[in-house]
Amino acid sequence: MSTVDKMLIKGIRSFDPENKNVITFFKPLTLIVGSNGAGKTTIIECLKLSCTGELPPNARSGHSFIHDPKVAGETETKGQIKLRFKTAAGKDVVCIRSFQLTQKASKMEYKAIESVLQTINPHTGELRESIAQDQEKTESLKSQIEDLEKSIENQDAKIHDVEKSLKDLRQLEDQKSAKTAVRNVLFKEQQKQYAALAEENEDTDEELMEWKTKFDERIMLLQNKIQQMERSLQDLTDEGSACRRKLETYIKEIGKLQRDAEESNEMKLKAAWDCYMGANDRWNTAEAQKNAKLQMKQRVKAASSAEHLKALGVESSSAESYYQQLDRLHITYEEYIKIRKETIPLAEKTLSELTEELDQKTQAHYDVLGVLAQIKTDKDSVEILVEPVETADRLFQQIQSGQKLVEDLEYKLDLRGQGGKSLEEIQLELNNLQSTR
Repeated sequence: MSTVDKMLIKGIRSFDPENKNVITFFKPLTLIVGSNGAGKTTIIECLKLSCTGELPPNARSGHSFIHDPKVAGETETKGQIKLRFKTAAGKDVVCIRSFQLTQKASKMEYKAIESVLQTINPHTGELRESIAQDQEKTESLKSQIEDLEKSIENQDAKIHDVEKSLKDLRQLEDQKSAKTAVRNVLFKEQQKQYAALAEENEDTDEELMEWKTKFDERIMLLQNKIQQMERSLQDLTDEGSACRRKLETYIKEIGKLQRDAEESNEMKLKAAWDCYMGANDRWNTAEAQKNAKLQMKQRVKAASSAEHLKALGVESSSAESYYQQLDRLHITYEEYIKIRKETIPLAEKTLSELTEELDQKTQAHYDVLGVLAQIKTDKDSVEILVEPVETADRLFQQIQSGQKLVEDLEYKLDLRGQGGKSLEEIQLELNNLQSTR
């Protein structure tokens, strides 16, 4: 069981930083008695700080735990706690913790100077080398340990990546072997198919000639179709050009009709307006004369009423004639407006119909061009198919020339007799020659 022997306090709270205050602890019990503010709680706090390294909860990060420099009349105060205790094995150990509080311009600065654990030599009573390093060494060791842990983690990650890559390589190797086996099987099947195709493609000369005849017939049919399409394309082109000419003629006629209608309408409107203005002037004149006569009648009452009524009848008849002229002009203007409304929509309708017909023929022209392109493609494919037939023709001609050569050789052999090659040997040479060709 560990026991506490003594504790030295200096510069902590109310304890003077210049004097060393030693508290001795007795067995089995030690009572601490004193007045308020004497330092009883400070002793317990120092015991806790020495054993655990934790500041009291009301220490304000150490500012109120160390002796105030203002009370000491200095800019800096140092505090120290030494605790001497016996371990369970009976060894004497001293725990030393030192602190510093500095008064700056606007604030206090707290700093833990050292935390040391030392043993005592039982023979001499002197302190041995410290068991624990100070705080800076501890932090450096912690940082080194953290670096080592990070490097270990990195190595583990690298090992994991290497294992993963090895696993992927094994999978790739398995896939490669499986694909190689599949490829070998497919290669064998293709070889079998090629052999079967080679047997199937060994056509006779009669079959090749039959194929050539069919190809020639199809080429003739396609050429006839091409010629028909070209003729129909030419006809459609001629029709389109004729429609364009008709359309241009209609447009010119419509423009001419519109210009003539506008000119005639302007002339009629001008004449009607002149008549209207003349009638209006005559009406105004008649009204002025009527007013003058009325005024004259009022001034001069000697004229007879019969003459006055006659003058009024003449004036009213002239006014009625003017109104009739105005009505005729109005009817003429309405007829012009009606004719204009009927003529212009009819011309626009005709123009739209011609435009639609032109679009349809243009589309038919494009369709014919597409059909011609398809026919040209078919013709190219037929030419590609005809090339093997021509090759077969050349081979057939070579075979015939070879047969003639054999007949010549047989004839020469019959003439020479002994000392020449046999017919079988010559036939073998010809077969070799044909295979090389």
